[in-house]
Amino acid sequence: MDRTLHTTGKRVWACGDVLGRYQFSHMAEYEAKLLAQNLFLPVSRRASFRVTPWCTFTDPELAHVGLTEDAAKEDGIPCMVLRQSFGQNDRALTEGEGKGLVKLLVSPGWKGEVLGASILGPRAGELIQEFTLAMEQGLGIRALADSIHVYPSLAMACQHAAQRWYEQKAKEPSVQNALAAYRAVRPALPAVGTGLLAGAAAGGLWWLSRNRREGEE
Repeated sequence: MDRTLHTTGKRVWACGDVLGRYQFSHMAEYEAKLLAQNLFLPVSRRASFRVTPWCTFTDPELAHVGLTEDAAKEDGIPCMVLRQSFGQNDRALTEGEGKGLVKLLVSPGWKGEVLGASILGPRAGELIQEFTLAMEQGLGIRALADSIHVYPSLAMACQHAAQRWYEQKAKEPSVQNALAAYRAVRPALPAVGTGLLAGAAAGGLWWLSRNRREGEE
């Protein structure tokens, strides 16, 4: 069977559990929609299973999408690990569900690509969708960290996990050195000079981010 879900039979396509791949109802629906399009539309679409979310509805729920930390280590894929406990989430605490955490795997570069996410906690099956969408659409971790999340909500645990990226980046020697240099010269600068320096620093960081991103690609 190829990625259009066409089998070796000339007039036979397949989807769902019969594929023996991902035996989830939501994946069967995805495959069925793609198969229907390929049957009736002139242009075929190919199935992509790179982003396959799932959830085990235990108490608390366990949801996952993408790479796990163990898989990344086995395959030699470098990544940053970001964590946020539900014990620090006000909504979870008020509902007596402060156990569990959000765990993210992110590429170490400035792009901050989301490689995988695991959530153990309340409504994990709903919360995993934010990271599924980010992976499908190629959104970096900063897009999730900077987006506005309703307070108080469980989703803020996802945002706070994403914001750990800034904390880890701030500890890198290059960033520490740049901040130290800025603090050293800032008191001696007039207001206009400070603004120009801040603009130049922002431009430099943008240029560095763009070139690192191009290098990664």
